[in-house]
Parts: sequence; C-alpha cells; structure tokens
Amino acid sequence: DAEEISRGVALDRAGMIKIPLGFDDQGFRDSMRRALTVEWMRIEALVPEKITTLWLPVGSGTLASSFLSFLPTEMKVNCLNVRVLASGDQRVKRIADDPRVTLVDAEVPFHTPSRITPDLPSNRYYDAKVWGLINDFGKNGDVWWNVAG
Repeated sequence: DAEEISRGVALDRAGMIKIPLGFDDQGFRDSMRRALTVEWMRIEALVPEKITTLWLPVGSGTLASSFLSFLPTEMKVNCLNVRVLASGDQRVKRIADDPRVTLVDAEVPFHTPSRITPDLPSNRYYDAKVWGLINDFGKNGDVWWNVAG
C-alpha cells in the first residue's frame, strides 16, 4: 500500500521523484555489492569456523540479491520474508528461486513488531524477526546480517 501511495504523491508534486523501495536501482545494487563484499571478507577473517550459512531479513529483496551476487555457490542463505511486499512480488520470487536460498514468511505482517528480540540493537519490524529462527535453527559459524546493529 505504501508503494502505491508514495507513487501517487510523487506524480502529483512537480519535481518529486519516488525512490524504489529498498533502493532497487542497478547503480545502488552495484555499490551495495561492492561494500558488502568488503565487509564479508572482514567477517570471514573474524569467524574461526568456515561460514556455511547467512541469515537475512527480506523486505524489498535488495539486500539479499546483493549478497547473492557474490556469495559462493555452496553458501546457504536462510531468508525471512518480513512481508513488506505482496507474496507474489517478483523481487521476492527471484530470491526464492535461487537454489542457495531457503525463504520463509514471517508469522506476523511487517507493521507488527517481533515478539522475540535479541540483546543487541535491531529493528523490531525487520531484522529482529530473524532472531527467533536463529535461536531455533542456527549453528556455530552461522552469520546473521543485522542491519540495525
């Protein structure tokens, strides 16, 4: 709904442009991929075990698609769709179609905060929702990409 409303507002006001949800723009994605690649190399150097699984929230799909553009083919990526977009949105489907990805839908809609929150900064509507899954299924050496932390 917010996407439709913001699109209409941008059309009604001269000089206003609507930036795609998640900055879903090729130039932004390229920059994000470069920045994430550098950070990922730092994380790999810090984690003593070989990283086999990355845990991610999925809103617009930009973060996940950026990671998927450079992660090795053997890396598992567990994603939680926090339900920002409609379930049939192509951006979410594109991520789900990647063989490295396991994508599940959050139990609650985006506008409902997570019931379980970690003891570190996280967005209760976004990355904190992944925390419950990590508690249940995470293993040593897994990495959680906490956007807010």
